[in-house]
Amino acid sequence: MMKRLHEKASITVFLSLLLVLFIGFIMMMTEHARIFGLRQHLVCATDSAMDSLFSMYDRELLNEFDLMLLNENELSNNQDIEEVVSKYLTMNANPKQDHLLLSGNLYRGTSSTAEIENTVSVIENEGELFARSVLEFMKYRTLGIAVEKVQEQLEELEMGDDAKTMAKEQQELEQESFDEQFLEKTNDEKKKYEEAIEESWLEKLEKLKEDGWLNFVLPFDQAASGYVIEAEDLPSKWRTVNFTWYHSAISEMEESFLFTEYLLEHCRSFTSTGETNKMAYELEYILNGKTSDKENLKSTVNSLLLMREGLNLFSAWKDPVLSSQAETAAATLVGWTGVYPAIKLTQFTMIAGWSFAEAIVDVRTLLSGGNIPIIKNSESWTLEFSQIADFLDGDLFLTAKENNGLSYDEYLRLLLYAQGRSDRRYHTMDVIQLRMREKNPDFSMADCLGAVQVKASMKAAPIFYCFAGFGYEISCEQSRMY
Repeated sequence: MMKRLHEKASITVFLSLLLVLFIGFIMMMTEHARIFGLRQHLVCATDSAMDSLFSMYDRELLNEFDLMLLNENELSNNQDIEEVVSKYLTMNANPKQDHLLLSGNLYRGTSSTAEIENTVSVIENEGELFARSVLEFMKYRTLGIAVEKVQEQLEELEMGDDAKTMAKEQQELEQESFDEQFLEKTNDEKKKYEEAIEESWLEKLEKLKEDGWLNFVLPFDQAASGYVIEAEDLPSKWRTVNFTWYHSAISEMEESFLFTEYLLEHCRSFTSTGETNKMAYELEYILNGKTSDKENLKSTVNSLLLMREGLNLFSAWKDPVLSSQAETAAATLVGWTGVYPAIKLTQFTMIAGWSFAEAIVDVRTLLSGGNIPIIKNSESWTLEFSQIADFLDGDLFLTAKENNGLSYDEYLRLLLYAQGRSDRRYHTMDVIQLRMREKNPDFSMADCLGAVQVKASMKAAPIFYCFAGFGYEISCEQSRMY
């Protein structure tokens, strides 16, 4: 007969039940930790895929204009953006597909997909992303220029007084050489001008009527470019203003300064060296947006004449020598009336006309490669009061006496500072598209993307506990801009 045990087993059963619950709780917490890690893994994989996509920026555009933009028509193997992101997402989300314990991958996503939610071209939203790309480059560029200037100053400090004196003398010699070459050039132009006046005065008069003051101020060794824009798909013709998911606030003052410096560094103008059968006056086009080089140059010349006339009027009115000459002439002309206000009004009118004639000399000097100071005095004033009639009749060819002040491009800088940001952005994109098409006829700024938003998702089966038909689908959204 078996011996009956009198010990109760209630504690053992209770512990067994608790153990089952405890193990289930641990497995559940482990699975939830896995889900959380899987979500972060998907975010990291998507972020890496976006980095891979944005590394495919247009190399030609970077080399030519120092801009990093994604050209969706230039992706490798003619892939579209969604295929590229999906490819890299799959590679990053599931780097190993072998056994769980051997791979060490507890996430074990079964499939991952990417869907492009939004893409923003640089021509959208008034070119805000285009301006952002320009400013990001110029911030680093400006820092580099500042470092170079500091290095130059340090080198000057290391130089002795003798070396500084030699450098100053060398600079003066170079300036004298430039002045001699400039004077020789203007004398040659004067001879050509006189020959042209003798041979075809009527033709010159007809051109003056047709083109305004353009032919009157152009150097005789240069003619206006005849290039005409024929493209119909320029970015400036497709301006859009949309409210999108990204936010990129740009200071207007910061953009005005840095964007203008970018243009002066990357775009051609009338005084730029080298000839081209394409658009020659890029800065002038950015300022005016006309359909031909000649019209853009004509509008720029008119703006410079207006600017210089105002500055010359201020200079002449404040200068005692120039003002007294005009006052003497006004007194001679209307002094017999004895009306002092009439004399002052005549004096102001004469100074205004004299200032405009001097402005013509200034603009001609700028187009010839010379410099003009912003504010003049009697010493830097070129046109004598007695020469005004002969000058406007075309019997006198003059350029500035001194070669100091601002150059043509530096005066364009002032005009660009005053330009509206929308015109400046879109006209610049027009210039970039036309220049890039010299090498790639299919290039379009509309295909260049500055921002992309993607939605990534991943499916995964449970590992540590499961029920019939139970699984996960995790998604995240990522956006990126240059």
